Amino acid sequence: VSSLQEPVLKIVCGNDHTLLLGKSGAVYAFGRGNVGQPGLQTRDHTTTPQRVDTLAPYQVVQIAAGANHSVALTDANQVFCFGNGGGGQLGLGDCVSVAHPVQVVLDPGPRVWRIGAGGDATFCVMQAPGQAEDGLESGVQHSEGVMKLDSLMDMFETLGQQGHGEVLDANILRVS
Repeated sequence: VSSLQEPVLKIVCGNDHTLLLGKSGAVYAFGRGNVGQPGLQTRDHTTTPQRVDTLAPYQVVQIAAGANHSVALTDANQVFCFGNGGGGQLGLGDCVSVAHPVQVVLDPGPRVWRIGAGGDATFCVMQAPGQAEDGLESGVQHSEGVMKLDSLMDMFETLGQQGHGEVLDANILRVS
């Protein structure tokens, strides 16, 4: 793609939008923008990758896409969400859609190890104490390692999709 000036490390897709993570940590987006899911500060549709300028000051290390929302994790343990927030899946404490990345307020404590999104849900897997960056306990051989989770933080719950054993209307981070 001629609009990219760097190699792409990861590609994630929502229903009608796509995010690219560049080698430099820059995020590029394109596709349908009716609820702001590309994070380009507009609700217009774009057909070529555009840099998500709001994330330019940050070193993004992971990206994820739900049906109509997007998530980014920085090397400084900051989580940003944008797009459809109608069910609270952005974790911002409301049910509002935003067309630009907004930082999610995290409790101090364990680092976010992985982010994920799917449909109308967003997840943050928290790193357990003593867990190495690769998800294995420090000093454990890779062939023996099993990732242990200290906690799982999730956003959005209306149909029981978070596995808590109950149906709730939660639009903030919830630690499992």
